[in-house]
Amino acid sequence: PSASGAVSASFNGKLSIGLDWFARTDAFYQGERFADEINLTTAPSGYQINLRAGIRTDNYRIEAFVTTLTDDDTPTAINRFRDLSYDTSLFDFSTLGYQLGLRDRRQVGIRATYEF
Repeated sequence: PSASGAVSASFNGKLSIGLDWFARTDAFYQGERFADEINLTTAPSGYQINLRAGIRTDNYRIEAFVTTLTDDDTPTAINRFRDLSYDTSLFDFSTLGYQLGLRDRRQVGIRATYEF
């Protein structure tokens, strides 16, 4: 792509009850890109935003998270390949196909970790 980028921000502090808190956001952007060197097919630009926040002590950590916050469904990758799925007795390799890498759908969850 002609443009791509990533931005992250992290925040942390202490709660009045003595626990540490944290929050983080990550944003990724990838511009429109060609599938191959002949520049006939493109994948559209897309972005992804991930969030997480939680509390932690010396022994445990509990966090809530959201990945792919906006549920963006643009592909993560695109590439050209020779489509050999047709029955050709003369080995005609001129049929092209394109594959797209699918982005993970939105996920929401809670993660707990205990260290001993």
